[in-house]
Amino acid sequence: MDFDTRKRSVMEGLASDEKDKSRKGGVDAPIAALITRINSHPLFFTTSSCSGRVSIFSEASSLRTVGSTQAQEDVTGTNLCTPETNIEEDGNQKMDTDTRKKKKKKKGGDWVYVTHDAAIADELIKEVQAYCSSPQEGLLVFRFEPFILALECCTPEAAQLLVSCALSSGFRESGITSMGRRNIVGVRCSIRMEVPIAEDGELLIPEEYLRFLTALANQKMEANFQRTQKFLSNFKDQVVMGELTGSGKSDWCSSVAAPLVVQGELVGRLQRWSHSAVLMTRKSGEPSILIFGGFGAQGCHKRLGDLLLLDPLTGVLEVIISSDAPKPRMAHVAVTVGQNMVVIGGRQDPNTCLGDVCVFNLETKTWSFPQVTGAQFPPRHRHAATVVGSDIYVFGGINAGSILGDFYVLNTDFWTWTAIECEGHRPSSRHSHSLAAVAQKLYLFGGRDAKTVYGDLNVYCLETHTWVELRTGGAMSTPRFSHSMTAFGKWLVILGGCPIGKHSRDICLFDVTCSKGRLLPLALPSGDFMMVRHSATLVGTSLVIIGGGAVCFAFGTTLNSSFSLDLEPYIAIRACRQSRKEEESDEAILTRIKETQGCKEQGTWVLKLETKIAKTGKDALKQIGWLDRTRKPRVLCKGAYVAFPIRKEAALFLKQSNQKKASDLQDSEESQSNLVTSTQSNRLFLQDVLVKLLATGGEIVEMEMALDLKRPISPAVTLQTAVTNLLEKAGLPMSLVEEIPKSWERLGDMAVLPAGSLSSSRWHTLGQALWTTTASVLGVTSIAQQAPVASTGTRDSRLRVLWGEGGWVEHKENGILYCFDATKCMFSSGNVSEKLRMARLNCAGEVIVDLFAGIGYYVLPFLLKAGARKVYACEWNPHAITALRHNLLINGVENQCIVIEGDNRLTAPQGVADRVCLGLLPTSEGSWNTGLKALRPEGGFLHVHNNVKDVEEASWIDYLVSSLKTMSSVLGQHWTIRVVHVERVKWYAPHIRHIVVDIQCSVTTTAAG
Repeated sequence: MDFDTRKRSVMEGLASDEKDKSRKGGVDAPIAALITRINSHPLFFTTSSCSGRVSIFSEASSLRTVGSTQAQEDVTGTNLCTPETNIEEDGNQKMDTDTRKKKKKKKGGDWVYVTHDAAIADELIKEVQAYCSSPQEGLLVFRFEPFILALECCTPEAAQLLVSCALSSGFRESGITSMGRRNIVGVRCSIRMEVPIAEDGELLIPEEYLRFLTALANQKMEANFQRTQKFLSNFKDQVVMGELTGSGKSDWCSSVAAPLVVQGELVGRLQRWSHSAVLMTRKSGEPSILIFGGFGAQGCHKRLGDLLLLDPLTGVLEVIISSDAPKPRMAHVAVTVGQNMVVIGGRQDPNTCLGDVCVFNLETKTWSFPQVTGAQFPPRHRHAATVVGSDIYVFGGINAGSILGDFYVLNTDFWTWTAIECEGHRPSSRHSHSLAAVAQKLYLFGGRDAKTVYGDLNVYCLETHTWVELRTGGAMSTPRFSHSMTAFGKWLVILGGCPIGKHSRDICLFDVTCSKGRLLPLALPSGDFMMVRHSATLVGTSLVIIGGGAVCFAFGTTLNSSFSLDLEPYIAIRACRQSRKEEESDEAILTRIKETQGCKEQGTWVLKLETKIAKTGKDALKQIGWLDRTRKPRVLCKGAYVAFPIRKEAALFLKQSNQKKASDLQDSEESQSNLVTSTQSNRLFLQDVLVKLLATGGEIVEMEMALDLKRPISPAVTLQTAVTNLLEKAGLPMSLVEEIPKSWERLGDMAVLPAGSLSSSRWHTLGQALWTTTASVLGVTSIAQQAPVASTGTRDSRLRVLWGEGGWVEHKENGILYCFDATKCMFSSGNVSEKLRMARLNCAGEVIVDLFAGIGYYVLPFLLKAGARKVYACEWNPHAITALRHNLLINGVENQCIVIEGDNRLTAPQGVADRVCLGLLPTSEGSWNTGLKALRPEGGFLHVHNNVKDVEEASWIDYLVSSLKTMSSVLGQHWTIRVVHVERVKWYAPHIRHIVVDIQCSVTTTAAG
């Protein structure tokens, strides 16, 4: 088999519900995102993997040699993991004693305890003691085994690139294990540990030492996790971004545009145009795309009335047959409102336009036709629509040959049309345009009338009811019609359209925060594509492009195949280029690009050091900010020296300092030792180290060095460069560079810097230049500084705004808009995974009580994503309540939520909830009893948040269950209380973890009888 055939076989296996050949039978959850990312690249696919594990392994009596790796190396499946075990809800695996005693040891041994997360000492010791309580033979070994990955690469060059990426991520043992017919790469490191702890059922070490080994293994597990995350980041930066920025390949986008794999014989159904496609979410939380109507070959070149349901993850395509389906049509619009697809208008035949409203419910799979009241909405086709909350906004179109410029809104709560009378620069009449919503603004782009093809971008503000035509900067999309425009965070993504020309295969990314666009080439999969009248549906970070094409009398009929387009690399390269543009002039960028394309080099200052001291010098240069990262270091004299490109001010300083007598300088070996043991926070110390290195065989010279545009410049480096230039111009001390932040949090258009950043009083000398430069580099409109949360009952934010107008932000996360005053209300980006987990629960028809609602952290996911019928939101912080009511309104769920103000212990409803959320840190214990009271008599679920020491997790969970049993008994509830899942959200502090315990309270059989 060739590479593509082998990859297809592996991908089909991963997508299958059947277990693979590994002992566990599937991919480990901690590395699922990494495996998916690698396998989505056309040059790689994974063959085996393990995320890392802490285990107790029982070796067979014949395997007395410590260090045996047979248990890991004998696996041939897609995961080097665990045996057949009882898999608990928290992802850890262990076998009960009875099962282990009955089970015959596998060849080479068996596991007594294994986890792919931090080990819990009490559980581990319990399993060891149970094992030793019965006669045993052989060694019992405590192991920590780090992440390991094997993958096949399409070409030797791809294998070398992957190895380089792995090495830079800390996996020093990585390499190419096979080259030729199959190019196999192994990614691994050597931070494993293996310690015998028992022999023939007799413990060799005390319990305290076993706890010490567990703590040590957990430290290694955390380091392992950090390396794995760095590998994922480097894969995106070095492999995907390497293709995007500097490879010079004509197919540099081939890693992000891929044909859509559709199973079965229905793939031809997707070849259509002038149809609609919307994203829906099933009860299971899985995404689905509903495709309706259009014009295509499947209908013998007639208007279609079929309805298709596509699972974009598996490629399963289903035809939904309904006796009450609406009339066939094309050039209509469709949007998603909750669990409904709403279809408006369209053209039934050349002489008939429609103005009806049709609704399809995904759960019941039935059509309905609401009686719409209010203003008269004229029939039309080729119009544009977008949805905000429960309102659908419609602009323009064609009616009986007349081109429309009217503007309507349909409220789906009451099914009422309203004609919008607005102020400002109203867009001209047009059809075949696009409309998209970002926050509280609607963006209308392109279209045409009888004479003109438009390229203007108009914005309608929902708060002021005013139209404005934007003056756009950068490379904006050319005038076009019959295109698609999709909102992706702060970006508008514009694809295709007419007239067919040199930009018809570009992707335009428009940043609404700064009104700037960027055009990037779009490399489509092989085949003929006419990106006209297609549909673009956002699924996660990918656009699923379905259909498109046209009938042309000169060239015949063109029907596109469907494909998916990963937007993440495009956004990354756009941001990378934008940061370079802000850092340098357009002329400088043009010069750099020309030099790179021509493989030219440019003269610059370099620090030449012997190889044995090169790393010490490089570390010092990086700490001070003297290393010029726009050029590549070079190895000289067959590896004897390394030349590092440095900034001009560094060269002048070191040349002047090198004029001192060598006898006045200390030995460089002592300096190197000091550098290692120093905290490296003293700039003068680092400068002194460099001077001493220079005096012991180093040299400052001018030479030509290649510019390095292949590696993207991170925003942190760009910020440091820009602010350092300000310091130099103002004559301020370079020691202030240490206060320039290397990381920050993004809340909407606000950048939140860590506490202590830019805090010296000397920064005031730079005035507004400091803040405007920082804001420009970070792409924000305001800057704030983090501060500890107030130790009050309401836990108010004490964040301080450094630059900008106020603390109000509009932050979008998981497709949900959160608005709040960041100076008064907290927002933890680290909880995004838990909010996403709550959004994926099946809460259809449920009543939920959130005892600590805040600004709607979990209330909104419950309502917008999980399908909850009603939420009681309890909150006592007045600032959070203001934001909560606002967020319910702008997300269109204000009618499904009852906000209850005050202390939840006094105000929370009782006996109404199917589910209760207790999301307070560091502990919600004060309201556990309140949560039990809120549940219905037949019970329900509690989601209990708490901060817990890693070594005390098991004992704390026991305490939680015991406390809830006692409280429920006092309340007279005969409930069985059990833990169904433990979610480890994030590390809150060293050895303290934020966990969420899902508790199920159910009526016991005896009580029910």
